[in-house]
Amino acid sequence: MADIILNAVFIPRYGASGAAFGTLMAEAVVLVVQAAALKNMAWEIIKKVEVWKILPAAALSGAAMVFIKNKLNMPVFPVLAICFSVFFSIWDPASWDERADPDGTAAYSRKTIETKGARGIMEVQLQSVLLQQDNICGITDMYYHDAFGRLTFNGYFNLIYIAKRKKYTNLTGITLKIRLRGFKKLILMHDKDDIQEIELDGENEKEYVVPFPYDKYDDGVFAFALIVEDRLKWVLEGMYWGEVDEKSFRKVNIGIDICTYKREGYVFQNLRRLYENIFTQPELEVSHHSHIFLIDNGRSLCKGRRDNELAAKMKDKIDIIQNMNAGGAGGLYQRDDRDHEPQRKRGIQPCSPYG
Repeated sequence: MADIILNAVFIPRYGASGAAFGTLMAEAVVLVVQAAALKNMAWEIIKKVEVWKILPAAALSGAAMVFIKNKLNMPVFPVLAICFSVFFSIWDPASWDERADPDGTAAYSRKTIETKGARGIMEVQLQSVLLQQDNICGITDMYYHDAFGRLTFNGYFNLIYIAKRKKYTNLTGITLKIRLRGFKKLILMHDKDDIQEIELDGENEKEYVVPFPYDKYDDGVFAFALIVEDRLKWVLEGMYWGEVDEKSFRKVNIGIDICTYKREGYVFQNLRRLYENIFTQPELEVSHHSHIFLIDNGRSLCKGRRDNELAAKMKDKIDIIQNMNAGGAGGLYQRDDRDHEPQRKRGIQPCSPYG
């Protein structure tokens, strides 16, 4: 509106120069309004401006304008068109991140997260995108369904349940961050419906950051699908991330209770899986916020060499509590949040988890 009014005032009197001046003034008004609206995050935005790309392009296009106007005496609009071409031919090749992400998804999502960060929005890990692991569960359909070159990650292990997240958490958004190669299309899904398609670069390994429309749905599940381009070049590593207001963030720790009666072989297998898949993966937040309580109803685990050696590697991540044979429910009841004093009073002794 400001541009229209200013042009109506200046163009009749000053022609093309008046149009340019009117547009300049209108953009100045827009700048002031936007600066006022973004005053709390303006510095974060300014720090992200890539001046080293803009200044050389502006200097060379300005020099081209001066040369053309003085030496060739061309009309204003051709001069502007040439300078425009010079500027973007210099600036755009330096913008490698836009070319690496032709659909704009990763850049848009990344900037959105950073901008929200200025308002106190935190990112938290929700769950990894899991692929079939024969030593844990070898049933492919528990992870994804493979049909005619489309992998649909709607198996039990990879679903995002919306209603539960909205009821029991303070999440304001959910994002899929995934590194891919060998796929030509990524499809976001709600229940069985495709809600967004993103073209991929199947030849090169790249990370894509894609937000789900979490605010538009209150129930059902989120999932995603991939269209295969080359199965021999597969790269697939991903994580679901959540956004939460810093003021609403709750620190959560996970207690893993295992109650057993003289089943050392099964206990060792489960401890090894937890150790290899969680506690040796420091990049996973869950590895820093989980603790194992091993209720030994048979009072036999402290004598097992393999169990003790593995427990020693986890050190402060595990407590082995010797208990009477009180059954599964009775054994789990005895665990009292790593405070062994109540167990001692009942004649139930903890043994050292590492020797």
